[in-house]
Amino acid sequence: MNKFKLVSLVALSLWVCSASAMDILIEPLVAGQFSGGLKESNSDSGSFTSVAYGGRLGFDFHGLLLGGEYLANNEMSVKIDGPNTWGSSSTTGKISNTNYGGFLGVELMHPLAIRLIGTFFAASSGHFTHETNGTMDADKTLKGYGYKGEVSTRIAHYLSLGVSYYYLVFTKATDNTNNTTSTLSPVANQHAVMAQISIPLEI
Repeated sequence: MNKFKLVSLVALSLWVCSASAMDILIEPLVAGQFSGGLKESNSDSGSFTSVAYGGRLGFDFHGLLLGGEYLANNEMSVKIDGPNTWGSSSTTGKISNTNYGGFLGVELMHPLAIRLIGTFFAASSGHFTHETNGTMDADKTLKGYGYKGEVSTRIAHYLSLGVSYYYLVFTKATDNTNNTTSTLSPVANQHAVMAQISIPLEI
C-alpha cells in the first residue's frame, strides 16, 4: 500500500469516526420574557413582558454544541414611561423583533445534562410603531446585533427547561414615515430575562 492510499484510508477513517460521533441538533423553543426593557437614545424608555419563539439548528459533538439560532416576537406591547416624545405620563408602543445568529455551548454533568450556551446575534432587527388616537405617529426600523446567555437542563431526553438573558444593541434607526436614518450609535438597546422550554431533537 503506497503512502497516498494510506493517508486516504486514515482520512476516511477519521471522517467516519467523527461523523458517527456527531448528532444533528434540531431544537424549537418558546419563552416568556420578563423584566424586559427598551431604551432609545432620545431618553424614551419602556418595559415589557411577552412571549418569544425560535429555534436552533446545529450539531452535537458529544456535548459540544454548535450551530445557528433564530429568536423572534410579534408586536410586543411596550409600556413607555413619561415624560416622553409624545408628552404623556405614559403610553404604549409595539415592537416586533427578529434575531439571527450563531451559538456555541457545552453539555455537562450527565445524567443531569446541564447546558451552558452562548449566542451572538449577528443580525438583530426591530420594528417599532406607536399610535395616538388611532393615528400612526411613529414607525421605525431598528438594526443591530446582540448577545444571549443561557443555562438549561434536560428534564427528559426531548425536553429542556432553562433561563436566559439577551441584550440587543441597535446601531441604526430608519424613520419609515420620512425615510430618514439616524446617525447616532447606538440608537437604542433592548434586553430581557427569559424562562424557556425547548425540545432538543438529535438525529
